[in-house]
Amino acid sequence: MTRLLPTIIIAIVIASCGGGGGSSPASPVPVVVSVNFSSSATEVSRGQSVTLTWSSQNANSCSASGDWSSNTSVSGTEDILVSSAGTNTYTLTCSGVSKTITINVSEVFDANLFIDDDQLFSGLFFYKKEGYYGCLATIQAELAIADDASLYFKSFSLSEIRALSYSSSSELSLGDDFSNGVYSYPITNAGLNATNVVAIRTSTADPYAIDETSLNDLEQLSADITLNFDSVEGNDRSCWGADIAMSVLAFPRSENGDKNDSEFVGTSQTSDSYSFLYLVDNREIEGKANDLPTESDLFNIVFNMYNSFHSYGSKPNMEEDQSIIVNSDLANYKNLGGLQITGDRDADRFNFGSGLGSTGSYGVKYLHPTDTSNQRIFVKKLADPECFREGYGDANLTCSFSEFEIVFTRPDGLKLWGFGLGGYYNQPNTTYVKYWAPR
Repeated sequence: MTRLLPTIIIAIVIASCGGGGGSSPASPVPVVVSVNFSSSATEVSRGQSVTLTWSSQNANSCSASGDWSSNTSVSGTEDILVSSAGTNTYTLTCSGVSKTITINVSEVFDANLFIDDDQLFSGLFFYKKEGYYGCLATIQAELAIADDASLYFKSFSLSEIRALSYSSSSELSLGDDFSNGVYSYPITNAGLNATNVVAIRTSTADPYAIDETSLNDLEQLSADITLNFDSVEGNDRSCWGADIAMSVLAFPRSENGDKNDSEFVGTSQTSDSYSFLYLVDNREIEGKANDLPTESDLFNIVFNMYNSFHSYGSKPNMEEDQSIIVNSDLANYKNLGGLQITGDRDADRFNFGSGLGSTGSYGVKYLHPTDTSNQRIFVKKLADPECFREGYGDANLTCSFSEFEIVFTRPDGLKLWGFGLGGYYNQPNTTYVKYWAPR
C-alpha cells in the first residue's frame, strides 16, 4: 500500500494540469445582418401608390428614411402614396445595414392646369351617320374640377345646329338650323360622379415644355371624355342623338397657367358613324370677340400638319402628314366651279398648300356667314393639278377633288384644327383629328 500511494497522487496531478498541454477559449462567431428590399414599380405617375416589401435576417430593428419615414418591423410591406414628381428615394436601414430604392415619378396633368373653378367652354360638335347628312353644331359645356385628375360636366347645350349636305354637283352646303336658339341636353346623373367626366391621363411630358413638332410629346396630351344624356335618341330638334365616349387631345392653359386657353379635341367612331368634338375655354373666345381671325391671318405661315387617330381608353396615335403654306393667289380659283360652296362668302377662296410636298393645291370655302355667327369654319379639299391649268373650265378639261376636311382656327388664330370629312364624295365613313401647328 505504501508503494502505490505516490503513483496515484502523481496521476491526479497530471490529469488536473491537462495532460501536459492546453488552448485558449473559442472566439464568438460574428452576427451578419442581411436586408432584402424591393418595390412593386420603379416608374409611376404622381398620385399613384407603390408597395414596398422588405425582410431581414439577424436585425433587431429597421427604420425608413428618404421620401418615407417610419419605424418599421424587421420585415413587412407598406403602400406608399407618391405625392411628388421627379426622382424619389426610399431607404431602409436595419441594424446598421441600408438598402435604397429609386423610383422615377412622372407628373400627372393636374386638373388645375385647365381651369381654376367652374368654367364655360365653347366649341364645335360634328356627327355623321352612314347614309345621313352630317350634323354640325356650336356647343357650350360647363366644366368643373372633380379631383386632381379629372373634370366633370355640369351642362351641355347646342346651337347653330345645321346639316352638312353633299349634292351630285360636287357642292357641300350647310342647311338651315334644325332648331332655333339653344337646346340643352339633360345629362344623366348630373353632378359630381364617376361618369360624365374628362379623365386627364398621366403624362411623362412637362405640359409647359411641349415640343409641338414632336409626336411623342403631343401624344402625351390626352384625356378620355364620357358624357351620357337623358332622352337623346330620336330627338327631333337635332340631327344628332347619342352619348359621347371619346379620347381627346387635352391642351392645358399655356404660359404656365397665365392664360385661359385650355382646349380639348377628339373623335370617336362606331361601325356606321363618327363624331368630332372641340372645346376651348370660353374666355379665350370672348377675348377675341371683336378681333376674330380671318383667312389673311393664315397667309405666308408654314404649318406642320398631323393626323391624330383616337380610340376611347387609349392615348391618341399621331402621324405626321406634310407641311403647307397658305397664300392668297386668288387667280387660281376663278374657274374652280366644283369648289363653289353655297353660302354668303363666295368670294373668299384662297390657295392652301402650294408646294411644300403637296400633290396639288387646296381649295377653301367658309361655311358660316360673318354677320350671324362667330364661327370661322371652312371646308378644305385637295384639287389635282389639272384644276389650275390655264383655260380650266373648257369642255375638254376636267379635274377631281379629294380629302374633304372641315377646318377652323383657334380663337387666337395661332393654330388650326379640323377633321376628315368621311362619308362624302364616296369617301369611307371614318374621320381623324387634323392639327396644324406653325413650324
